[in-house]
Amino acid sequence: MFIFKYVTPYVFNFYNINANHLITLFIISKKAYHDMKAFNTSLKERDNFLKLSPYFNEFANNPKYKELVELTTSDLEIIGVQLFAYKEDIESCSNDVKREFELEKIYHSNWGAFVKETISSYEFQLGEAIDKVKGDKKKDLIMVIEALAYLQEHAENADIEEFDKRIESTDFMKVESKIKERMAKIFEWN
Repeated sequence: MFIFKYVTPYVFNFYNINANHLITLFIISKKAYHDMKAFNTSLKERDNFLKLSPYFNEFANNPKYKELVELTTSDLEIIGVQLFAYKEDIESCSNDVKREFELEKIYHSNWGAFVKETISSYEFQLGEAIDKVKGDKKKDLIMVIEALAYLQEHAENADIEEFDKRIESTDFMKVESKIKERMAKIFEWN
């Protein structure tokens, strides 16, 4: 759910930036959907994913456990609606992306690398525009770029609380300089 707090709410502020907004939102949302679906399935199947032996049965019979199942089921439905909206708004894209339009199945043979490349490309596109925005929009753009970088570093476990703490103590001018340094290195490699 990390992307729905740190990326999705801000992207629409950056539509004037030439970037693959909807394609990226679609791909990372599909990843979130499949991650949440796997978690939801393990909850429904009462898989002892927390390794709570011998207390797992007691935990699974707790009303809070049922609420967790219902919450993740609801989250799946919400993500599904968002995915449909993103897909419908994508005007053109590669065949690799089009194949992924079917929500329930992942078609790309190296899905993890495909997601990572999509995020990297988007991070680069946003980074190119860092000097084109000012004030709060610049701060939001830097936060989104940092969120994308964090998401790549912590692909399996992007911790919202940890990133909240990181953002609270962020020196945005220093981070902007680091982003510009990364961009310069990318341009050197090309």
